[in-house]
Amino acid sequence: MKINVRSFIAASIAAIALVACASGHLDEIRRVQAVGIHFSPWDRTGAPDMTPHEPVTGGDVIHPDNAKLAQAFDARALLREGETLARQREYDQAIARFDEIDARFGQSDDPAIKRAVARALFTKGNVMAWRGVPEEERNVALDAALEVQNTLDRRFGKDGDPLINEQIAKSLSDKTAIYVRRRQPERAVSVANELERRFGAEDSPIFREAKLVALSNKGAALGMQSRYGEAIAQFDELESRYGAENRPAMLELLDMARHARKVVEGNRPQTN
Repeated sequence: MKINVRSFIAASIAAIALVACASGHLDEIRRVQAVGIHFSPWDRTGAPDMTPHEPVTGGDVIHPDNAKLAQAFDARALLREGETLARQREYDQAIARFDEIDARFGQSDDPAIKRAVARALFTKGNVMAWRGVPEEERNVALDAALEVQNTLDRRFGKDGDPLINEQIAKSLSDKTAIYVRRRQPERAVSVANELERRFGAEDSPIFREAKLVALSNKGAALGMQSRYGEAIAQFDELESRYGAENRPAMLELLDMARHARKVVEGNRPQTN
C-alpha cells in the first residue's frame, strides 16, 4: 500500500495542535490549526496571576528582600503582558516582552524570578514556532524556536524547581511537534523518550498534558517512518494512561490524539 503523504502531513498538523496545551477552548485550537498557526496558552485562566500555587517567594514565605520582591513583580507583570500580546497575535511585541524579561532578570538567583524567566523563554520559543510565517521561512523559524527551547533547558534543566521543570517538560513536548513538522521523526521520537526518562514519574496536570502530547507525536513520528506496529503501541499506551481522564483540557488533547491515530492506522498497509 502506498503511503498517503497528504494524510501524514495532516497527522503532523494534528500532532502539532496537541502541543496547544489545553486552555479549555477547543474551538480556538481548531481555528489556529485551520489557518496553519499554532499558539494556545498553557495557562488555564488567561494571563498568569500571583496565586498560592505559584507565589512570589524566596522559599516558602514571601521574600524578605523588598528589592527582589519588586523585581519579581516586575518580571511577572512583563510576563503577563507578553502572554496577553501573544494571544492577541501581536507576536513581535510579545517576543519583545519576553526578551526584556531575560535581559533584565536572566541572571537572578531568586526562585520566583527564575520561574518567570523560564516561562518567558518557553513561551517565546512557542510563539516563534507557531506564529505563522511564509512557507519559505518556516524551517528557519522552527530552527530558531528550537534554539530558544534548547537555551531554556541548558540554563534551567538542572534547577530542580518543580515549576521550572513544568516549563522544561512543555519545552520538550513542543520540540516533539517541531520535529514532526520539520519531518525529522527520529528526533521527535528521541525527544519524546527524553521527556519520559526525565519526567515520567511526575503527575501534575501540566506534566500529564505534556506527556500525552509527546506520546501522540511519537506515535505520529513512528508512523512517518512506516513503523506502524510501534506507532499503534504508542497510541495504546496513551489510552492506557490517559483514556479515562475527564478534565476538559485532557479530553481535548485526547480527541486530537485519537484523530492522529486514525490517520496512522489509515496509512498502515493492509495484510492479506
